Amino acid sequence: MNEFRKHALPATLAKSIKIDKLVVTKLGDVDSEFLVGSLSLVTKGAGHDLFLIVKIAESAATVEFARYHKTTDLEDGTDSEDVSFVDQLDLDGDGFDEIVVEVTGYENEEFAIYHRSNASCSQFILAARAAASFHRVIRSRDFRCA
Repeated sequence: MNEFRKHALPATLAKSIKIDKLVVTKLGDVDSEFLVGSLSLVTKGAGHDLFLIVKIAESAATVEFARYHKTTDLEDGTDSEDVSFVDQLDLDGDGFDEIVVEVTGYENEEFAIYHRSNASCSQFILAARAAASFHRVIRSRDFRCA
């Protein structure tokens, strides 16, 4: 709920949060487990979506990455964005799995690859999908851990 509260949503809406998909997994040789998944919440006039990568260590959970999106066009969804976990694999051979997600929206589809190395988040790459294969890298940018 704290990640939703960072976007001015009151804690009283916690009971309305919908878990769209949540996976518990290990990433590379790290002892901790991770929760990877999507949450959503609909309020009057807006939809709120959150994709999270959360590290679970002993009795504490730490959000390592959060991607928030607000949809205001609830009727047609022209400004919607849905992030769905696809798979995890070590794409670059560094011993840490990358998280692959599909990002869909209104007349839009792309993939994002979230990379974690040396216990910190570093970057992701968005790639367009052409037919059944990756087409080209659209943009690459750094992201910061929460």
